[in-house]
Amino acid sequence: VLVYDPAARIVGATTVVQDLSVVGVDLIAQAGSVIVERTRNGDTTTLSASIGYNALPGDVLMFSLPAQTEVC
Repeated sequence: VLVYDPAARIVGATTVVQDLSVVGVDLIAQAGSVIVERTRNGDTTTLSASIGYNALPGDVLMFSLPAQTEVC
């Protein structure tokens, strides 16, 4: 299905699934559980509010975003 909003000039699209065995699932991010790991010169550190969230050019950051599922 395509929809055009002429006032906002936005095109929207969605898929209509006709298979009744398909179940929609939404993922809900749990922002309070985000894990940030920083690798600098081969050493990996898990960042937290107590040590600060900082990085320098050349650092590699990895973010883990835990999520829970909710059946639609």
